[in-house]
Amino acid sequence: MRKLVIITACIIFAAAASGCRPEQQTDFEPAAKNHVALNTVNRITIYDKSRRDAEMILDAAFGRIDEIEAAMSLYVDESEINQINRQAGVRSVQVSSETFELLLLAEESARISQGAFDPTIGPLVTAWGISSDNPKIPDDEELDALLELVNYRNLVMEQPDRVFLVREGMKLDLGGIAKGYAADEAKRIIREMGSSSALINLGGNILLVGSKPDGTPWRIGVQDPHNSRGRYIVIITLKGGTVVTSGTYERYFFDNHIRYHHILDTSTGFPADTGLESVTIVTENSAYADALSTAAFVLGLEKGFEFIESLQDVEAVFITEDQRVFKTSGFSSPDLGVSLSHDDYRIIEGSPQQNTPK
Repeated sequence: MRKLVIITACIIFAAAASGCRPEQQTDFEPAAKNHVALNTVNRITIYDKSRRDAEMILDAAFGRIDEIEAAMSLYVDESEINQINRQAGVRSVQVSSETFELLLLAEESARISQGAFDPTIGPLVTAWGISSDNPKIPDDEELDALLELVNYRNLVMEQPDRVFLVREGMKLDLGGIAKGYAADEAKRIIREMGSSSALINLGGNILLVGSKPDGTPWRIGVQDPHNSRGRYIVIITLKGGTVVTSGTYERYFFDNHIRYHHILDTSTGFPADTGLESVTIVTENSAYADALSTAAFVLGLEKGFEFIESLQDVEAVFITEDQRVFKTSGFSSPDLGVSLSHDDYRIIEGSPQQNTPK
């Protein structure tokens, strides 16, 4: 509960401090609601509807998020994901069209990132238990055995709706993509119910619906990983889209004064040690952004930067442990900007390859 209170405070603070709340030029006051799902606190704000209409929209959006959690969470015993996991190495399992389509996107994200993002990471996630009440460091022998089970190539998608994990003991975990998908679905519902100005914040996964009522760009803050009170390193200015961050500060535990975060490297089995504090993706599809932020973080600064630059309509901000900020080339656009809001950090122009520390 302590963690949830802190996250709630940060989300509320973010809406004001990052400039998400517009100067009101409509007949309506913003209507917002918090909701706990997908292992985080979610907040959605509707800017262009009456309180009564906004409440109906918010209830429908959060109801859809609950449905996604029930189908796709590793922590819901009867979820479709766990039904697949229980039949690993035995037989394929029929799933809903939405779970099948999201797994296709997860598989594609794994392929293009060469496994830096991998939906079959479940055995490692369970062994570390970083999101549980009893996290631990697996021993080397256990990790070696578990790494043999993590391989997206052993995820077989049988059209139109069956999924098979080839090896016994394999386990899917969509924690790195389901939250983004939930944001996309919330946006769909909000639009279908008539709102054209809203902000969706699913535990730091930001998705913007339409524009601010006053016509000015949205301003989204990227969290300072050393400050839990909503202090920001940079502000991203944009007219629409999604802003998704993966960072070392999101979930972690300490052992012998060493911090172990939740972003696991599928090549080592340990939390990714790449010299990064966070990677923030800016694009249109939030599920895609969710997977890409994880992949770029695991790849590290140089490879991750090059990876994002190779993709169309995707931009990223990389923040390093030595307090440098790198932004991909698309931030030169007049519709997309990055500004520094922390005196200890500095924005480095150009690619990491051009700015390797001597």
